[in-house]
Amino acid sequence: MRFFRDILYLSMFGGIGRGTLNREFVPWLRFRVMRDQEAYEDSVVHFQVRQDQDVCAAPAVRPRMTQDPAVCAPGRGPGTEELQDAGEPFALAEAWLRDTGRTPSQEKKTEARRRAEGVLEWLEARKDVTVWTVLDPEYPRRLDVMGTQRPLTLYIQGSMSSVSFHECGESGDETADSPAVCVAAPSLGVIGSRWPCEYAQRHGPAFVEKLVETCSVPVVSGLARGCDRMGHEAAIRTGVPTIAIMPCGPDQIVPEVNRGLAERILDGHGFLLTEYPPGTPPAEYRYVERDRITAALSSAIAVVECAEESGTMQTVRAARSYHRPVACWLPQASEALAGQGFQGNLRMLQSFGAVRLHDMASLEQLAAQLQMEEERSSGAPEQLSFL
Repeated sequence: MRFFRDILYLSMFGGIGRGTLNREFVPWLRFRVMRDQEAYEDSVVHFQVRQDQDVCAAPAVRPRMTQDPAVCAPGRGPGTEELQDAGEPFALAEAWLRDTGRTPSQEKKTEARRRAEGVLEWLEARKDVTVWTVLDPEYPRRLDVMGTQRPLTLYIQGSMSSVSFHECGESGDETADSPAVCVAAPSLGVIGSRWPCEYAQRHGPAFVEKLVETCSVPVVSGLARGCDRMGHEAAIRTGVPTIAIMPCGPDQIVPEVNRGLAERILDGHGFLLTEYPPGTPPAEYRYVERDRITAALSSAIAVVECAEESGTMQTVRAARSYHRPVACWLPQASEALAGQGFQGNLRMLQSFGAVRLHDMASLEQLAAQLQMEEERSSGAPEQLSFL
């Protein structure tokens, strides 16, 4: 949980968004606290350069770092001495505010400190919630594809023993013989309408269960009603881990009707994940951000059923921008197409080149594609590792 206090403190200021903190504060922090060249070489940060959004570059273009020492130079600049005690709450955040000329009022600083300390107190009382930051080795590297929009912090509640986003043996207690699901194994996002049509309500659960059983990989979804619930429940029934991405703080379950499902997930079947601190209510834009995390964390997306204009299509568009394969269910039965429920699925097939899921052969094709995608990305990753 490296430097969580400082990231939390800065995120409480209005006007300092996660894009700014990803692009400016995180690289400043990593290089500011370096003690010597050896430490620098051992823990050089690789930043995503494909979108040319981050300040500091990978070792191949390291000379760029010296051009802006206030941001990128390791262990240099005024005030370095006062940062020797990195454990001082908010010390590094205050230094960054000074170095970058950001001068929030004392009133704003007091309010940000109060809110941040409230979160820290809540976490201290809730031993079942873990926090990862972008600087922690546990942070899912798949989210790096989001660039400066990747979440700065992740709050995780539940059993993480069955899921790992890292190579076997890469961190701590994992080994090649570990039962944990390693990053070399794919994950599948299962999404769709909150209010599926009658046909999908009757036949969707059986289809999703067969899909999850065939692919046999962790299921990622949003704990919403309808199709998301089908995905989580199918994972529980077939014995694979499931990850629920939340549009609110870890102190609440949305929607309330799925509280029982959330408890089943926490009962050894997976975990709940959110980027928002406790006390954060759901909001429309947070559902969009939740959908982007679902797309980034998944190796592929499978759509059960959705209308042509729906929130599900936001996840599909995000998945395409992250170069994640998209598949969708389109049954043979004509009654399934009589209404508007599957119009989004039709559009994906006609315009997006999605894989059609309709029989056992197509499910096996998706399972094979998942494996190929993961093998290809592990050999030639689309983005540089952040650490």
